[in-house]
Amino acid sequence: MLVLASVCCEAAPDAGALIEQGDRQAEAGELDAALQSYRLAIEADPASSLAHTRLGGMQMIRHEYPDSIASFRKAIGIDPDNAAAFIGMGIAYLHLGQYSLSRAALLEARQRSPQRRDEIEQLLAWLGNRAPAPESAGEPLPEVQQPRHQRCTRPLV
Repeated sequence: MLVLASVCCEAAPDAGALIEQGDRQAEAGELDAALQSYRLAIEADPASSLAHTRLGGMQMIRHEYPDSIASFRKAIGIDPDNAAAFIGMGIAYLHLGQYSLSRAALLEARQRSPQRRDEIEQLLAWLGNRAPAPESAGEPLPEVQQPRHQRCTRPLV
């Protein structure tokens, strides 16, 4: 006698739903939960540039700047036109005091996202006031102090 058993499996949430969940958690100040939701979104869809961007933003909020830069780089590797990832990476580099890399990332963002030009120009102006662009490509940036940071509770990108 053959007995058939039906096995019911719950479908895994899709990356989009997990990103939305993470966004709601971030807005509610549930940073650890949001971080986990973005990681699960990446597990569900490793090719989601948005999931990597959101993870990078959450890592930046948590002051995990090297990790956020790695996440933004993954996002850009998937979608080279992801201006939000370039902006996030530029801000993360800024927090690390790596002004030339910050400027380069922000210039890439400006090229890719003309609709965010004003926002990007403000960041570049702020950066220029602290570390002016060198006259020539080979000239080192002047020594500057690391900026003071305000604590954020929602993703910037």
